[in-house]
Amino acid sequence: MKKIILSILLIAICFTQYSSARLVCGDKTCGVDGAYCLSSAACGPNYFCEKKHCVASKPEGSICRENKECEMGLNCINDGRTMICRNTKYAGKDEDCKKTYNCMGNLKCVSGKCVSSIEQECKFHEDCHGSQYCRLGVCSQKLALGASCNVSLDVCENGFICGHNASSIIYDKGNCMPLFSKQNGDGCYSQFGECDMANGLICPATNGLVSSCQEQGGIQACSSNNDCDSVWETCECDHFARDATCTLKFHLEEQCKSSYHSFIQCAKENDCPITDIHKTSNLNSKSCLFKHCAQETSCFYASCLKKEFECGLPIDKTCPSIENPKPRLFSSSEKEPSEEMDIDKEDMVAHPKTKGGSDRNPEKFNSTGATTTASNSFEIVEGKHNNSGTNTKSSLIYSLLALIVVLMIIN
Repeated sequence: MKKIILSILLIAICFTQYSSARLVCGDKTCGVDGAYCLSSAACGPNYFCEKKHCVASKPEGSICRENKECEMGLNCINDGRTMICRNTKYAGKDEDCKKTYNCMGNLKCVSGKCVSSIEQECKFHEDCHGSQYCRLGVCSQKLALGASCNVSLDVCENGFICGHNASSIIYDKGNCMPLFSKQNGDGCYSQFGECDMANGLICPATNGLVSSCQEQGGIQACSSNNDCDSVWETCECDHFARDATCTLKFHLEEQCKSSYHSFIQCAKENDCPITDIHKTSNLNSKSCLFKHCAQETSCFYASCLKKEFECGLPIDKTCPSIENPKPRLFSSSEKEPSEEMDIDKEDMVAHPKTKGGSDRNPEKFNSTGATTTASNSFEIVEGKHNNSGTNTKSSLIYSLLALIVVLMIIN
């Protein structure tokens, strides 16, 4: 019995070591043109992190290894014998296409059009026209205001949502109601669009499918996304992994609410299918949404999706009413955090150390007069700065050693 308990404890330690090592912390610097980074999250729109520096994303037709290398709206796919940045998943039913990978959902490109294998059959909502949704394998008309609906199966017309009905005896059976119409304390389903975001309300998923509209709770510590609300939050840290907290994915404000209304209304008028709002295929310049609703689409993504678009959108997709965060550039005269770090022992906050070691966040001007600031992105594991990934390797080694010990004990 002791052997079994010891084995479980060692495996748990391995998992903890590995999980904490994978949490990468860093200031959201929106870096461009050589800014220091540990992940692409530290880089601006149409930039990605390669060899610890932000570099320009690749245009269509470029060789790539993964999606993050391609410009926003493109994906890295196997186009024959090599991986290439291509326009994918942008064309809806009966829209023009050249290859099947241009088509949304399970549609196929036949004679230059995206079509279903069998008419009206579907696997995803995107397999149907914008005014329809996929219900149990068949394209059906979206439900009107007031209609009875099942939150797990049905989709209401644009502008409405399948919301919780307190009088229903079946927990997942609601009614189509106006978006953002629920107020504080009202029963709701854990989904985007039911509670009034303009009043800072969400419907938390931590209690299951059914909950009540409320403001986000207090600051909650986390070590991974599993510790946070799966619908509304993500685990993020600025400096140290031990200081990570659950952070909202959305901007809870009137601008987000109004821009979403405009976005889905334009989609309805132009019969454009809407995919998962967290995917960037809607921002593809060839998509129905971007051809007919470019401004509405850009403004929704820029004003609502805090996590994915914290650094704004590429220049060709910006929202006129929203200013992108000012990107930070990297000056060759400044030391990278990986070369030398200055760590305050009192508050345990790390800063890039400059010549002389006194200026915490020096601003400099390059030859064009643009302000340049070094990025403060780095990985922290148990109080030690690590820009080379050595802590990740060490944790993996410890995990392997612990597993070997477990096997020796069992045998």
